[in-house]
Amino acid sequence: MQMRNPPVVDIHVSQLLADEPATRKLMSERTHQVRTPLMRQILLAVSALSVMISAGNAQSLDDLNIQIHGYATQGFLYSTQNNMFTTSSSDGSPAWTEAVVNITSQPIPKLRIGVQGRYFLLGNFGNAITLDWASADYKVDDRFGVRFGKVKTPSGLYNEIQDIDPSYLWALLPQGVYPIGSRNSLLAHYGGVVYGTVKLGEKLGKLEYRAWGGERVLGTDDGYFVVQKESGLDLPNGLNGITLGGALRWKTPIPGLMIGASDLKDAKWSSVITAGGGALQGKEIINPLNTQSFFARYEKTS
Repeated sequence: MQMRNPPVVDIHVSQLLADEPATRKLMSERTHQVRTPLMRQILLAVSALSVMISAGNAQSLDDLNIQIHGYATQGFLYSTQNNMFTTSSSDGSPAWTEAVVNITSQPIPKLRIGVQGRYFLLGNFGNAITLDWASADYKVDDRFGVRFGKVKTPSGLYNEIQDIDPSYLWALLPQGVYPIGSRNSLLAHYGGVVYGTVKLGEKLGKLEYRAWGGERVLGTDDGYFVVQKESGLDLPNGLNGITLGGALRWKTPIPGLMIGASDLKDAKWSSVITAGGGALQGKEIINPLNTQSFFARYEKTS
């Protein structure tokens, strides 16, 4: 039997640091204010403009270097006692279906453009088609590059690849760090990422850096809100706010060994919350949150 990936040993530790003790408040309001997602509209418009300009400069479709990839999975959940992920897993449940398609293009050597959509169903989570990411990536050289649009957030060890099932061996990543019901919200943000690699010499290896900022959006169907919805509470606009962070990954001189850390800071978020079909209105507030992750990975090389 051949394994999909070489043997890997991963160590991952995360800690959450709340800047204030309370994380949610419900306050009575008489007005319903809708925030226009201006940043999201601008970023996606700029990404679309990049696509059109690149396509206009291409001489033919072959020049665009278009690639289409995808996969589909059907899972079966069974647990000996408690039900999992809002499914009837104690009786056995096939309510876990995913299908992914992504399209990428490289019209010029330093520019890569791509988009990925997903159908996701897991119990009461999802049952919808969502946009995982849509971004333009301009890489000047190995030392510096920039991505913008709806870009993957490079925090922790697996966040950037948690949308690609074939990239890891397990059916589920650790749910305390990568909750599958909130994957679409945690995977990416609207904004930008700068990245690069600095060579430290043969005896010290190399250092990869990432820095990001923008707006994170938790949609109304996010797993975070399932309990609230079942209690009769609804967030018609979802929840969104500013997110910032940085990450370092040291590719050590020991073959296959990487050691890293990341720090993600979410600002104070708030959104309108309703109950009784809109008869009552209030505001849900999540206070500033700091997520620090420390991780290591060893992959045996042949």
